Amino acid sequence: MARVHAVSGPMLAHLDPMTLPNLATTITPPGGILGIDTDAWQARIGGSHMAALAVADLAVLMIQPTGMELQRAASVSTAFQAMTAMGMALPPLIVDLTRTNPSAASLRETMQNLREAGETVLDGTLLNSDARGGYAQAFGKAPKVTDGDLMALTADLVLREAVREQA
Repeated sequence: MARVHAVSGPMLAHLDPMTLPNLATTITPPGGILGIDTDAWQARIGGSHMAALAVADLAVLMIQPTGMELQRAASVSTAFQAMTAMGMALPPLIVDLTRTNPSAASLRETMQNLREAGETVLDGTLLNSDARGGYAQAFGKAPKVTDGDLMALTADLVLREAVREQA
């Protein structure tokens, strides 16, 4: 029988960028992981992207392989550029493609284009699932992670990358 992992901890929304660095330090358990989901559509300097990136050891950009998502991801790129201009340290960035259709050309093309642009793209992707317990229905909820499922495999890939970046 597959083991279900309890994903716990606070789930906070709409965090003030000015208090995010202190809050992140406070709520991240020693040796633990904190995931921060920023408002990708808000491409403004001083927004939640820069605050999250400033405290991150690793940035994971989770996007769908669509033109609209890539356009929204430009706000993260803008934050990286602003941080570079200010002389701030940048965390390593990896890209995880989500809600994918393995037979769609957009998945292969997006992965290839991002890699050609020098981005680190995880080999695994989260397939689109509109099922009641599927990834598309996980917004605002603690995800159900079972050994061997796509969420667990994605978590393993991200953790492997985080360890590699820390080495």
